Amino acid sequence: MFRVHFLPEGKTVFVPEGTTLLEAAGQSHLPLDAPCGGMGSCKKCLVHIVDAEQEQTVLACQTRVDRDMTVRLDQDTGHRILEHGVLRPVHINPAVTAVPSKDGFQIRYGDEILSESKTDPPLYGMAFDIGTTTVVGYLMDLKTGASLASVSMLNPQFQFGADVIMRANYALEHGEAPLSDAIRGALNDLISQAAKEANIDPEDIYLLTAVGNTCMHHLLLGLSPKSLVLAPYLPLVTDSLTVPAKEYDLHIHPNGKLHVLSNIAGFVGADTVSVLLAVDFDTIEKQSLIIDIGTNGELVMGNKDMAYTCSTAAGPAFEGAKITCGMRGADGAIDHVFLKDGVLSYTTVGNGKAEGICGSGLIDLAAVLLDVGVIDDSGKLLDPDALPPTAAVYRNRIREIDGIKAFVIAEDPQKPVFLNQKDIREIQLAKGAISAGVVLLADTLGLSLSQIEEVLIAGAFGTYMNPDSACRIGLIPPILRERIVPIGNAAGEGAKIALLNQDEAEKSSKTAKRIHFLELANHPDFEDTFIDSLAFPTKEEFSWTN
Repeated sequence: MFRVHFLPEGKTVFVPEGTTLLEAAGQSHLPLDAPCGGMGSCKKCLVHIVDAEQEQTVLACQTRVDRDMTVRLDQDTGHRILEHGVLRPVHINPAVTAVPSKDGFQIRYGDEILSESKTDPPLYGMAFDIGTTTVVGYLMDLKTGASLASVSMLNPQFQFGADVIMRANYALEHGEAPLSDAIRGALNDLISQAAKEANIDPEDIYLLTAVGNTCMHHLLLGLSPKSLVLAPYLPLVTDSLTVPAKEYDLHIHPNGKLHVLSNIAGFVGADTVSVLLAVDFDTIEKQSLIIDIGTNGELVMGNKDMAYTCSTAAGPAFEGAKITCGMRGADGAIDHVFLKDGVLSYTTVGNGKAEGICGSGLIDLAAVLLDVGVIDDSGKLLDPDALPPTAAVYRNRIREIDGIKAFVIAEDPQKPVFLNQKDIREIQLAKGAISAGVVLLADTLGLSLSQIEEVLIAGAFGTYMNPDSACRIGLIPPILRERIVPIGNAAGEGAKIALLNQDEAEKSSKTAKRIHFLELANHPDFEDTFIDSLAFPTKEEFSWTN
């Protein structure tokens, strides 16, 4: 066994020889960002081995422990995690209640007695939105419906890969236990943090609700995700479940319950069902499009009478993975790009030095470069001598970096921030997949795009992105620009509603059963529609709607 000491956290772990530094960091609860799942291809898990006051920079996933080591980690700070949406009014009727008895009070789940008390006991619950990238928890008073604390963190599973396919494949090769342990540990950390903030005892928490995509759902419950990555891509569990929390090592009251909402399909999970609950989809009469853009893009189109859903393999580009200078929305991330008095300008999270570019900045940058003519409609980054007069000022920003043509947005001799031709193709693949999903859902419902009356954008990415930029690059059809409404973390809001009202939780199960699933991969027109969606809209296609 060798000792690995991590700086600046000061944590130490003892691991067998041959353990990778990525694995050692995970065992120290310091999971590193490894979008490629430890394959060594993304080059983003850089750490620094400190030896005799010198440092060697290495890839954590490719470096194995062969001696006692001191390792310094680069800290990502100030992550921007969306915690809030718009909670619609809901009657307080939780599944766990405090019922008077002849000896005091009984805390019941249905007919099951969870606990007894001589006095009227406190009664709390927590709702969790388990995203591929982030995890958000809400501590609620089950008697009053009051929100007592909102807590969040990055999903520690990111050390096993940026997207659900990578994590599922890791689970198939190594077993699901490491990923299940990681997410359960994250929930326990958030439970402890929320209880401390609200000054309550975690054992007074009797009910948890959890939502997430189907892969996150399976890994939380310790289920193999094998069926999700092999045809016909069906979940092992679709119905909602209520199980003893202690069976999943969740540290609340010993008799507390965990309720997970229903799944719809292999890649349309309980988080989408929770979004539908948050917007009260069963009452919507308008032809609506709901989009939750993350490492997968989940789309729902229709209304209370008929609706279809699909999942688009957008990949993790909009989360910063697979983009050369991509990063999450942490301090130093370029989050918005725009022209100010004709000059390309940007802002960063935390207003500091540019360290990389996150999803909202990525879309803005692509939109601006299209407008000025640095990128053409096909997605080609033009050579300096081929730029139109409107883009001549940017000639010196176009150069080869590591053998690939790139546009430099932030100059730095050591670490410039740039967008290269490969990155542009990743943007096209991601936005093309979502755009194709929109087109095929509309076609399936017999709707034209002009008949879609509202576009509800859920999730952090949709909240921070500029709708003009999203339409300019064709992520959302330009004709829908004036119908876009951000709705925040609707998945988290739906989880709170299910926590506070058992009838609403039951309603979400019925909603899940009536939504029709469209398997895009099997659609005869998918390939042609996807290819047609790769190109960027022309200026004329975009500008006529504005």
